[in-house]
Amino acid sequence: GNSRGVNVSGAASFSDTDGVFSNNDDHGIRLIDVAGDVRLTRTTADNNDADDDGTGDGLNATDSTADGDTVAVGGSLLVQGCRFRDSGGTADHQERGLFASGITCSVTFEDSAGPIQSIEVTGNEGAGVRLQAAASNATFTGGNYSNNADHGIRFVDIAGTVTLVRSTADNNDADDDGTGDGLSATDGSD
Repeated sequence: GNSRGVNVSGAASFSDTDGVFSNNDDHGIRLIDVAGDVRLTRTTADNNDADDDGTGDGLNATDSTADGDTVAVGGSLLVQGCRFRDSGGTADHQERGLFASGITCSVTFEDSAGPIQSIEVTGNEGAGVRLQAAASNATFTGGNYSNNADHGIRFVDIAGTVTLVRSTADNNDADDDGTGDGLSATDGSD
């Protein structure tokens, strides 16, 4: 596979519909310093630590130190009907389904429409979803965030309201090491 499926730095915004970014060595989608909105619709990013070196998320959005702020996504993050999975085969690896640190506006996870597809973030070797340093609300409607080795959904330093509706986060801590809740929300970087 590639080092990364797609690597975007300094873009005005980022959007994908029905893209497949799987079986890469170090992240399916890597976003750095996106100034505006990020929108993903029915995106698939599975098994993106193909070299099993501990670096590889389905989607990884972070800030660079070069721009002097702490913002990875300068607008909203909208995730509709996406798949971020470690499929569990002996050669399949993915650390986290989705990791984003530094989001200025709202975060929304929901099923896609036309065609309808539910979000599936399962089997990852770390957390299913980890969001940190979000300055607004986070809403999760539907979706399956289960069987991840750590937390199904992990919130750290979310400034707004967190809302979950009909979301499933079962059997996390799949590696039985004592770290892993369906939902974990904390203040601070722990």
